[in-house]
This record gives sequence, structure tokens and C-alpha cells, in this order.
Amino acid sequence: MNAENQSAASDPEAERGSRRLERNNLLLVVLGSVAFSFTGDFRKVLSFLAGGLITVVNLRLFRLIVAGMTGLRQTKRSRLIVQVVLKFFGMLGVLAFLMLVLKPAPIALLLGLSTLVVAV
Repeated sequence: MNAENQSAASDPEAERGSRRLERNNLLLVVLGSVAFSFTGDFRKVLSFLAGGLITVVNLRLFRLIVAGMTGLRQTKRSRLIVQVVLKFFGMLGVLAFLMLVLKPAPIALLLGLSTLVVAV
């Protein structure tokens, strides 16, 4: 491990910041779902919740992959490549299933997917 990776691995502020971002994103998903529940349209609530949960899971997986790449977690290079490929195709599969099978309300889904932007 070189000096740059050691400084990144020993920086607890970066770890706290990423966890805070995850927590804020999840809080926005919960608050947005409650707000959509006042519309009375259960399809919009589920669409927003699905979009928000996709961003929560995607952010979590991304954080774990970046931690492996920067040395915060010990991970083999081949395992990192497999994780990136599985994350990509897994998220693509979830979105395809959501759009083709469940047919969510598009505006609510997009608002759910954009909760990460607001959390930042």
C-alpha cells in the first residue's frame, strides 16, 4: 500500500461523509414516499419508493466498490471487476424489470431516482 492509499484508508472523515450521504438519501426516500402517500395514488408511492430504493442500493454498492479500489477494504482485483460487472447488469436488470413488468408512474420514478442529487 503506497502513501496515498494509506492516507485515504486512514481518513475517517471520508467514511463518515459517505455514510452520511447514504443516510440522507434514505431519509429523502422515506420522506418522499410519505409525501406521495398524500396524493392517494398508491402506484405513485410505489414508483417513488422503487426509484429511491434503487438509488440507495446503487450508492451502497458503489461505495463498497470504491472502498475496494482505494484500499479501504482488501479486495482482489478480479473480485472488484466481477463486482462492477454484476452491479452494472444487476441495476440494469432491476430497471428493465421495473419498466417492462411493473410499469411504474414515470414522473414519480424519476423523482425517486433523483433523490441522490438532492441528498448531495
